[in-house]
Amino acid sequence: MAKPKVFTQSFAELYGPKFGIYVNDQQMGIDGRQVYQLYGVTDQDLKSSIRFSESGALKIHSDKSIEIAAGEYNEDKGVDINIQARRGNVNIKADRNGNVSISGANIIVHASKNLDLEAGKRIRLISNDIQIRANYHSVRSLSGNATPLLEQFIGRIYTGTQIGTDFLSGEVGIDGSFAGSVIGGAVGGPVGGFVGKAIGGLFS
Repeated sequence: MAKPKVFTQSFAELYGPKFGIYVNDQQMGIDGRQVYQLYGVTDQDLKSSIRFSESGALKIHSDKSIEIAAGEYNEDKGVDINIQARRGNVNIKADRNGNVSISGANIIVHASKNLDLEAGKRIRLISNDIQIRANYHSVRSLSGNATPLLEQFIGRIYTGTQIGTDFLSGEVGIDGSFAGSVIGGAVGGPVGGFVGKAIGGLFS
């Protein structure tokens, strides 16, 4: 009759000075005690590890880079790599000055509800053909040729006055850009020129 296996509480096996396996380490970490950890270090003290903790979190860490490659012998247009979150979110973040780059013959972004694009500075769409299809669309801005002149900042200033859009279109330009000549001429004198240049600077 075979004797039942007796498992020790924790143990570590070192395969030379660069690689080790640690099981049931009782040391408490941020996400609890670890179930196991594979740990390696290079001659330049660059470290990598795969760690599974009692909280159920699996963490893969590398001091330099991580590469995931698959599909060499898969069928064409098959799914080589699948990333799926069953309940929570998927976060992709590049710290410091890093960029997030996605490339492919075709890129499809699908959202069953909302799709938000936010940029602190600028959003550019460059293509030979751009098509927008919607039951309803709206553009809100202070200036630019995509916004009706009366809804632009300069149009709102002259709302309720005798100055019409034909005059504003000629002086301001259909794109809403101006250098303050309209306001300066309407107010008159150095005060009008100062106000016109100040407001005009908002659109430069």
